[in-house]
Amino acid sequence: MRVAFLATALFAFAAVVANAQEAVGVEIVERGLYTMEVVEVQQDPSGVPHDVVQNLCHISSSTAVPMKLNVHFGFRYRLIGVPEGQEVEVRAVTRYPTTVSPPGGPGPITESGYTGRLRAGVVSYHGYGFDYDWELIPGRWWLEIWQGKRRLAAQSFDVIDGLKEKPSEEAPNCFELSS
Repeated sequence: MRVAFLATALFAFAAVVANAQEAVGVEIVERGLYTMEVVEVQQDPSGVPHDVVQNLCHISSSTAVPMKLNVHFGFRYRLIGVPEGQEVEVRAVTRYPTTVSPPGGPGPITESGYTGRLRAGVVSYHGYGFDYDWELIPGRWWLEIWQGKRRLAAQSFDVIDGLKEKPSEEAPNCFELSS
């Protein structure tokens, strides 16, 4: 199971700023299916591998996701409501349609996530990619951004067994991630 996140210092596990301002919200810039280059894999304590990625390409705005290996889905977003450049600690969460047991993990889980600091106004990415057979689970998946106990954004994706990928009429939108 691989959760993609920025290959930059955006989600570096930095020291917490004691008086960080609260973000008002999240603006979702685009959502759908993506291609990307994985440059590093980091495993969290629950056994979930997290991909450090670069060269993302948005290839479809669909929230219907084919249940097959090497499919990536997610959204790009920016924090709003605080001065541009202000660092804000957030948690990116993936909620599974059912309980999963990642190999090497301590036991079953219903969600996974990571915490990091983002700069307000900078476009970031939160997504998920199917890399192993055990994570191919049909149903509604949720990708969320949280700040403390406040959910700032949520996007659902329906993973469907047997869904055929249709050529997108959209031109691919490829971009570099920046810090």
